[in-house]
Amino acid sequence: MIYLPTMLILTLAASLIVAFIFNPVFAVSFMKPEGREFEEPKKNIFKKPFFWVAIVFGVLLHLAGWHGFANFLWFMVLLSILNRYVFNDIIHYFQNQVLPGLMRRYETLLRWVLKGTRPVWMLVSLFVLFPVARFIIAG
Repeated sequence: MIYLPTMLILTLAASLIVAFIFNPVFAVSFMKPEGREFEEPKKNIFKKPFFWVAIVFGVLLHLAGWHGFANFLWFMVLLSILNRYVFNDIIHYFQNQVLPGLMRRYETLLRWVLKGTRPVWMLVSLFVLFPVARFIIAG
């Protein structure tokens, strides 16, 4: 019966090595730096070869009668433009304005809740809220 514990230990050790050594190395090699200072100008999307190749192939596929795939290519081109001009700004606004504001409010709420006897009342209210919610859902 020594085989099962030995194999379990070796498997967990191999998993730990992969988690602590291999995954970070691969993640760093595939990741790009983030932030506005690392982004290229928005108009550079029109200089990319894949952009124009997708448009040309869309036209050629429409002429060949493959309308579905051609429309898909044009949709990808449209999404690329939307991503560059609209979605990136929305993402940066969310990451730099909305999310830090939510985190500040959550921290303020936690600091308020964790004073005095409030944690006890919060725990009691959770146990009271469960049957109330079940009654509302079932009723």
